[in-house]
Amino acid sequence: MSANVNNESGLLRLTDKELHYFVSEIVLQANAVRNAILTLNAALPKNDSQRVMTSAQGAINAAMAINRLLWVNLATKDHMTEKEKEMRAWRLSRAKQLRKVAGNINAEKSPLAYRKVRNAFEHLEEYLDEFLFDIRRGTRPPITADMNMGAKTAFILNGEPMVHLRFFDFHANEVSVLDRTLNLQELVDEVNRVDRLARKWLQEHRLRTYGPYVAQYLEDLDGE
Repeated sequence: MSANVNNESGLLRLTDKELHYFVSEIVLQANAVRNAILTLNAALPKNDSQRVMTSAQGAINAAMAINRLLWVNLATKDHMTEKEKEMRAWRLSRAKQLRKVAGNINAEKSPLAYRKVRNAFEHLEEYLDEFLFDIRRGTRPPITADMNMGAKTAFILNGEPMVHLRFFDFHANEVSVLDRTLNLQELVDEVNRVDRLARKWLQEHRLRTYGPYVAQYLEDLDGE
């Protein structure tokens, strides 16, 4: 093992100096989430469903960038080099340290851990292929609408609820891609909570590293 890597309890543990890059990325992506929501809110009164949907997708994508920092999705390999083993341990330790920064965030309860709607947006062609194929086989009802907004219960066709490809329910603040739904407000609330803790960690790190005057200067820069 490399001599400049700190091994603690069998895990490659990042120093605060190394970790601050990842914590700063949480803050950056949280800002991206909020900016996307501002765009969404501006588009709502104009009934601009396309802009609303792309803004919702942008907010979810930025939130999932935070997700990938907090939880590592590692493919299993039968044979790994020594470097690959160390990198795997490094990434797992980094994610664990970041979850601690985020208040020991719980993957089973946090909306930040829910990837299905983001995956449906990101891999829409694959998800749509499967859905349309199942329609052909008669195992799913046909898609009858796309890019609508409102309450889903208000959209009825021949006495049956319409099947939406993409939908934004601004009453419930829910974004849907076919049968996958995410409450956008709950996601934003969680992003803001994690962001506050990340900013607090960065402030404390700067105080330890630079002292109060430089730390305050850097914090003012972040606020601009």
